[in-house]
Amino acid sequence: MPFEFLDEIRSKLFNELDLQGSIGLVVTLAVVIAIAAFNVSSSSSLESKDSNDNGNLSVQSSDALPALVSVYVSGEVESPGVFELSSGSRVCDAIEAAGGITDKASIDTLNLARKVSDGEHVFV
Repeated sequence: MPFEFLDEIRSKLFNELDLQGSIGLVVTLAVVIAIAAFNVSSSSSLESKDSNDNGNLSVQSSDALPALVSVYVSGEVESPGVFELSSGSRVCDAIEAAGGITDKASIDTLNLARKVSDGEHVFV
């Protein structure tokens, strides 16, 4: 065949491209893994120097919730106002902190089991 040399050139070219593509893929994966590892290690914890720890470093989780949340409860409750509740408290706990519901209250539309967040307004 007169064009056999073209098949040979094409074969070598594709083999070199496959090798270059493979190297590029490995390098790209290595960079992605390195970036992901750095992000996980830097965002999962914070190092802080505790003044009561004599200079030792302590690790604190950045996902820690505040110990207390402030919730404003109003409407048909006995004592409306702003109440400090422990983190993770629920709507029913906020209503209880406000002295409970009045005789006119309708709680059918409230999700009493929902967790409250800091600065929230619960209207009964």
